[in-house]
Amino acid sequence: MSSQQPAENSAPKTQRYCLTANIEGLRTERVITLENAADLKLWKSLISFRLQSLGCQDLIRGDLARPKPEDKGYADWGYCSIVIGNWICNQVSTSVKRRLENRGVGEGKGMFADDLMDKIEKIVLGDSSAQSILERLIPFWGIDYEECDSVEEFIREVYNEMQAFHDLKAPLPWIIALAKVLDPLEDDLLSVALIRDELKEIPADEFTREKFLILSERLKIEAEMKGI
Repeated sequence: MSSQQPAENSAPKTQRYCLTANIEGLRTERVITLENAADLKLWKSLISFRLQSLGCQDLIRGDLARPKPEDKGYADWGYCSIVIGNWICNQVSTSVKRRLENRGVGEGKGMFADDLMDKIEKIVLGDSSAQSILERLIPFWGIDYEECDSVEEFIREVYNEMQAFHDLKAPLPWIIALAKVLDPLEDDLLSVALIRDELKEIPADEFTREKFLILSERLKIEAEMKGI
């Protein structure tokens, strides 16, 4: 006796949609913050896992076709996808948000979730073109100490932007990141003058990411003691 597959199994699979009472709760929920390319794989997995619990994991899959406007439930799919897209915008660091905004992408822009995931991945991974480097330089120089809540947050923002360059094939020297950090902190931290003296003895080609992290830690310790 021959068996026949159900008709729906032969239809091409598209992004499923699933509106639940919990979908609105995503607006303020934070699962994980994407900082740079090193976090991307774990970040995508946790985002997908959270959406799976709502039955919405397919909405971030760019390899699946979207439902067509004439399909039943298209409006529900679109609403759900945009809500999830806005939620995804809250799962990235300030530096990643800034790069998204420079491309006209971000929360409240009405982007579908799959498009947003693709944009985020491309921005985080980047490429080695001059345009890509220029796009990263603008937010790097735009980091303002006065807009950060603490010295630690300021240093973290500078580090994340600098690390983004090292995800490309044309990384910048880490001494540039230290210069960005030291200048606005000079009046607040005594460590700045001491670090400047130490730099006189360090060959430029030996100033690595590790050296930046060591010196930054000294700045953060003094800042924490001063409550800034």
